[in-house]
Amino acid sequence: RGLKLAALGLLALPLSFGLGRAQEVVNRFDTASEVPYNPPQGWRYDFGGAGFANSWDGTQDANGNPLSGSMKVVISFNSSLGGNNKLAETTDRWYPGLNGADYSSLDFDIKIDPDSAPDAFGLNGYFAMVIRNTDNYNYNQQFADAVGVNYQVNMP
Repeated sequence: RGLKLAALGLLALPLSFGLGRAQEVVNRFDTASEVPYNPPQGWRYDFGGAGFANSWDGTQDANGNPLSGSMKVVISFNSSLGGNNKLAETTDRWYPGLNGADYSSLDFDIKIDPDSAPDAFGLNGYFAMVIRNTDNYNYNQQFADAVGVNYQVNMP
């Protein structure tokens, strides 16, 4: 029924869907009002056991624009590797649905605090972008990869 976007990550900067020649911008994070959940806009907790806090950071922008910023997500992971040590956030922007076939790409940037502890491979975590085709917790994974400090995603 509804297509919902859920992203596992630490910091998502401008996120946009490209529709043919036009572009539907989901968030540029130009102002703090784009971060809090205010249905259907904004971002909210979806699942996972890690604690988190969302805020707007006017000092960080993927394109260096001083009039823009980013959504900052601080995640409190448990130091043990077991359990539900993950976090997913989602937006209800397209409820009850969106025809993803109308879009040619999905582009966004992620920046992870360089002071974050790296994993055994020198990276800073794992990011996955999924699409939900129903109002339930089933999903179709669109993209997933281990991420470093600066990461760009372009999914045709």
